[in-house]
Amino acid sequence: MLENLQSSERDSVKHYKRALKFYECPAKRASNNGHAVDLFAGCMDQVGLLEMKSLPNSTNGVIVLFDSFATSIFKQSFLRVFNKDDQDILQMGFNATFDVQTAKELKVSGLIGHAFSIGKKSACVGETEIGMGQTSAWRINSITPRTSAAIYFE
Repeated sequence: MLENLQSSERDSVKHYKRALKFYECPAKRASNNGHAVDLFAGCMDQVGLLEMKSLPNSTNGVIVLFDSFATSIFKQSFLRVFNKDDQDILQMGFNATFDVQTAKELKVSGLIGHAFSIGKKSACVGETEIGMGQTSAWRINSITPRTSAAIYFE
């Protein structure tokens, strides 16, 4: 697997770049529509997860990869995605908006995390861009108690 990853990064895999570009389009559409894409793969041989990584990355989805859907660790991981609280409510939310408002002296440089820019321009947006910048609002398509994001300021 390490050799395949290294050769992918060196552009020696025949269809790697084309596949990356292909999956970026549905990832962008899913993000814009507020969908979360979760990938559950039960095979270790050539499923193309590296090429499909933009789907869960841009939508804050999950990737679960096992050699078989029948293993107990897969079943436990699958059920953990759908954890419920004491009131039997799923511990997840969808299509969340993260909006930063600051005092005049503080400017937002950007966000690093599984979100995408809404493109909201405001007086609190700084000129220095870190991560996804040039905005003060982002959308997070799937949010759980384990979701994290970092906001950077000038």
